Amino acid sequence: MVVLVVSQPPAGDKTPPQHIQNTTDSTHKPTYVAQLQVNSSTRLIFKIELKPIKFIHGEPTIEFTMDEVNEFSIEEGINQAVILKFSYGKPNLHELRKVIPKQLDIKGHCNIGQLEFCHLLIRFDLNEDFVQVLSGNSGYIKFNGEEFLFRTFLWTIWFDPKEETSKTLTWISFPHLPPNLFAKKSLLSIASAVRKPVALDKATQERTRPSTARVKVILYLLDKHPEKISYSSWTKIQAKLLSIIKGLFMIISQGIVFTVNDKGMMKIVVVCFSARLVLKIRMMQRIKVHMWSNIKVMQGRL
Repeated sequence: MVVLVVSQPPAGDKTPPQHIQNTTDSTHKPTYVAQLQVNSSTRLIFKIELKPIKFIHGEPTIEFTMDEVNEFSIEEGINQAVILKFSYGKPNLHELRKVIPKQLDIKGHCNIGQLEFCHLLIRFDLNEDFVQVLSGNSGYIKFNGEEFLFRTFLWTIWFDPKEETSKTLTWISFPHLPPNLFAKKSLLSIASAVRKPVALDKATQERTRPSTARVKVILYLLDKHPEKISYSSWTKIQAKLLSIIKGLFMIISQGIVFTVNDKGMMKIVVVCFSARLVLKIRMMQRIKVHMWSNIKVMQGRL
């Protein structure tokens, strides 16, 4: 039998007890869990398929498709990113991270970083915050009794701090649009003929102004923009019938290329019938597009 004798301190001694450590192994060894975490992160790196490197004129070159570039933007959260430009000074970045979410009424999380001395890059989790801040165009940040002017720009993959962006947000309206086309899918599809839609105004969402629909889109200032948009509507039966007739027309027209006989007459009949059908069931309508912006464009640079 082994008896362990532990000496007790005197009753009057209030020295706290000391924990005895094992000093037999002075070297620190990582735990098994830590080793697994390191190995898993290492395996993850090696699982990524790297792009091949090409040499063009002696320089290593990596090629990415635009789809891949867009995927990178989504992965990094900059598909909903806004640039704030301070041309006349600004508080330090630490203070801006505190005051910007409050003063710009940002509801969700946002990541604020500094691109360049005058430019901040803000990434938004909520599309609502992204549209709201970008729509503001310009404003002031108040700090320590001072006001610092800023302008907002849409971040693009071609962003250059030395150049002004060619994109802006603007409202477009569709007067006298049929009420059934106020549905979100149809309205956004129609607006996409102008440019990428990002939001509907409140009256359009609540259906309180059936005379006109308004959509906010990201507009390229250097592009030409349509004044009218055409749309067509078909029933499923009409579309199926037209598809059958077109297919029949293709078969007949291919079979009578070098012949002029009764089949040739059949070809003419099919062509005329198909044309009449298209004119009868295709309902072409034009939608007028009124475009304006709450942003004063080309009024000088800050």
